Order: sequence, then C-alpha cells, then structure tokens
Amino acid sequence: MNCIELLFVVALIMPAQPDKPEALKRMEQSRQALTAARFEWSRIDQPKNPSEKPRELFQTTRFSGADQLEIHHGDSDGVMYPDKIGEDLSCSERRLLVKDGEQWFHGEDTSSVSIVTNSERFHPMFDIRTLGMVPIMSGQKNVTQYLPDVPETYEETTEGTIHHVTARFREGLAISWDIDASKDYSPLKCVSTYYGSVFRSVDCQYEQLEGIWFPVQTTFYNEGVELSRILINDASFNTEDDARELTPHDLGIFPGMSVGRETDPSYRMWDGEKGIPPMDYFNAVKAGKIDNSHFADFIKRIKKEGQGRHPKQYNDASYGLVGVERTPGLWEEYVRRFIRKHKFNREATRKAWRVHRVCQTDALKYLKAQRQEIEELDRELEKARSGGESQVNAVKAAEARRERRMGPVVKIFEDRLKPGLNKLVKPKEPAATVATPASPVTGP
Repeated sequence: MNCIELLFVVALIMPAQPDKPEALKRMEQSRQALTAARFEWSRIDQPKNPSEKPRELFQTTRFSGADQLEIHHGDSDGVMYPDKIGEDLSCSERRLLVKDGEQWFHGEDTSSVSIVTNSERFHPMFDIRTLGMVPIMSGQKNVTQYLPDVPETYEETTEGTIHHVTARFREGLAISWDIDASKDYSPLKCVSTYYGSVFRSVDCQYEQLEGIWFPVQTTFYNEGVELSRILINDASFNTEDDARELTPHDLGIFPGMSVGRETDPSYRMWDGEKGIPPMDYFNAVKAGKIDNSHFADFIKRIKKEGQGRHPKQYNDASYGLVGVERTPGLWEEYVRRFIRKHKFNREATRKAWRVHRVCQTDALKYLKAQRQEIEELDRELEKARSGGESQVNAVKAAEARRERRMGPVVKIFEDRLKPGLNKLVKPKEPAATVATPASPVTGP
C-alpha cells in the first residue's frame, strides 16, 4: 500500500471534524486575546457539612504570553491553614510559575525553589480565562484546549444577541453554551449533559473591567446544587506591567536561596539570575558582586519568628516588605496586604488597584528614563563593595547617590500611593450605645 492509499484509508476511518460555529470561534478568540493580564480573584467552596461556614480563598493569576504565574494567598487574613495557625507555614503563600516549558514552585517563608521540567508532573494551575467556557474548574484545561474531545456534531440557534451552541460527543456527552454577541461573544452559561441529563453547569455575571467584558461572578453547579463560586475582585489587561516578562523574581525569591531542578541533582544557590554552585556564590558575595543581606535578614527573621506563623499584613508599617518605598515591583504586594488588613469590599478593592496602577506606571516610566544612570550607580556600588573595609566611605557615598536618584520613586510611594490607599479606609464606627427602652405602645 502506497502513501496515497494509506491516507485514503485513514480518511475513511477518521470522521471529518465538523465546522465549528462562528460564535464559538469568536468566544475562543476573545479569551485567547487575553495574553497580558492580571486577575485578583477569590474562590468560595460550599462546605460538605451544612453547619460549616463557607471559606473564601484569595488568589492572583497573571499571564504574559505563554507564561503563567499563580499565587495562593489563603483567606482574607492571609491564613492558609487555619487549624494550624501559629505553626510554621500556616500563613505562607504557595507560588507557581510556568515559564519556557518548566514549572517553578516556591513556598513563601522557605529558602528554596524547585523546578519541574516534565509537564506531566506539574502542579495543576487553573486558567481563569476559561470561566464560562467549561462547566468545571480544571487545572487541565486552558483557552486553547477546553473541549474533552473532538465533537461529532455542532448545533446552533440564535435568539437576539444570544447564540445557543451545542457540541455533541461520543457516548451521550454534550456541552452547550449561551454566547452573548453584545458582550464580545462571552459565554453566559455552559452546561454539560449525559444522555440529556444535566450533571454539571456554570453561569456567569458580567461587567466591563478596563474595557473588557469578563465574568465578575461565576457559579459552578453539580446537578443543580451549587459547588463553588469565583469572584473577580480586580483585573487589568495590556498595561505595561501586564505585558512585561514574568520571571522567577515574581515568585519572591532572592539571592542565597537553594535551587533544585529535577534534571540536575547538584546543589545550587540563586545568584539573582540563575542557580550556581555554592562555592561560586560565596566567592561572589565576598567579592561584592552579590548582595547577601536580604538572605541574611531572612534567616534572622525566621530564627526569631518562625516560618510564616502569623499573617504578614500585621507585621509592621511596610507589611514585612523591605525597601518597598523604592521598589515598585513590591507595590503590588503592599497594596494586596493593605486591602487584606482593612477588609476592603470589592468597590474599595478596585479603587485601591486603580491607585496602584497609576502610581506604578509613573514610577516605572521614571525608572525607564533613568535606567542608564541607575545601572552606572550600581556598577560604582559593586566596585566600592569589592574593595573591602578600606572602601567603607566609598560605599556610603555610592549608596547616597543611588538613594538620591531613587528619590522621585520614594516620593510617589509616600505622597501618592500611601495617601491614596489611606483615603479608602473607612473610619471606625463609634461604639453603639444602649438606647433607653421606649414606653410600650398600646392599641386603640
């Protein structure tokens, strides 16, 4: 049998894929276009025991091209494991980054980061852009691969701006969508049925976030019973910060931490850009090429306080973020912890993030304009530090020059970001007073 005959046989065996309805294509395109985005969201699962109160857990998800960052913050107090509060890691975030086909994992308040190279062993990460596209929350689905199989047929009817689309699969499975053309072809509802019986469904409530239609509340059901709910507390799309490359720095790792890659059994230490042998690291620290102070302070802190035993937003004025006033990259976490401490509602939360976006945009614009000068100052500082004790005065002078150069960034933080957030804090209501009981009213 020649190649042409073989292709003919395969064509007979393999059923032709049906044409996908235009509404479904437009739905996919609108979500796949969200390649530079940040989502602040929470998930509320209904407890199995009706007497228990539902717990709201907060997360951050970022996308930049094919890269994805996912941070699990715990509840509104920053607690991951309430039954273990006071113990190590009970209030420590879980942070995941998929980059260049690898998955990085870092547990906050630990001194290590692990890198998984085999995608089959990745921790599941939920693609929040699929809300409304699939009737379940799955770490295995994304905006390009959300169908369980190749459909045998598609059906479509239209009612005003709503397109009712159904994909039918083998063995009685079907998935249906109500797609609203007036909301950029967004799925209002998604239902999966098995031989005509509904077993999973999801419905969405939409708002325009930064000009993009996106579900601000999504409710998942199993046979009509609510399972969980996802709330979008804030989102941004296609800003300069959204479009930047995601890196291991976004996991909160810093020089001195250990780096473990599953394909490399050797011990490595993070130098700020990559993992290097320990001896190379210590030689670089001695030569003044690597600043080990952050790691040294971290070790002192965990020896004194333990590892993430208490919510960090209550630690101090900077919420435990060293140098936050001169580091715009830390402002996002500062705002997040500020929101948690003051228990902002959704309206105040969105206003807080708008303050952050404006301030961070201006700070990054300044740093971009000053990049060459700041890099030169960094080289001067590194050279001075490599001179040892004889260069103490030179180090102080170089640090002072760099501090002056960073002055406008500090001013944005102190004069705009902090006051902007403080204005959103509601004053505490006065304690209720006990009213004098009124005389009873008698009827006629």
